[in-house]
Amino acid sequence: MANFAFLENLMTDTFISDKHVWDEILKLTAEIYSERDLNIRLEFRKKRVRKFFDFILERYQPLVEESQRRGLPREWCINPLDMLQDKLGANLDRAARSALRLHPEGDFEGLNHRNLSGVVSKYDPSKKFAFIALEEESQDGYVSHRVIERTDESLLQEGKRVVCSVIDGDRGNPEVINIGAYVE
Repeated sequence: MANFAFLENLMTDTFISDKHVWDEILKLTAEIYSERDLNIRLEFRKKRVRKFFDFILERYQPLVEESQRRGLPREWCINPLDMLQDKLGANLDRAARSALRLHPEGDFEGLNHRNLSGVVSKYDPSKKFAFIALEEESQDGYVSHRVIERTDESLLQEGKRVVCSVIDGDRGNPEVINIGAYVE
């Protein structure tokens, strides 16, 4: 979240000379302030940060090219922002996963949010974690203490059939973000 917040703050202090980029950032900002749904608002914020990052990345490239033309040392001839693109994407996905854990009714691009049924395979109330054997998944879905705290304990009995909202967790493993009663 720190990189995400830093870029949002940096954006407010940066002169954006490209009118098209500036207009898009203003449009996204207006959408952020007019949107009531927190998850959708975060999607707009992610798009705005990505737009700003791409603008800065593009503006840095002429410096790299000039450094290469002049034969400057290697550290001057690379764009450090190129190396940070993947980290930014991971950081934005982490922010979205965090928001979905708190507001599971939403949806985010790139997190593979899906609804599945499954059976509670393990529940440890003292340690506040559970696993659910999910249909159509090779691995059990992990249920964190936050999800357990807002779930009716009768749904967490081992062997109980449930429906779940699932996303890809930080390491790609299924993560259950909401649990409901299974209705046949």
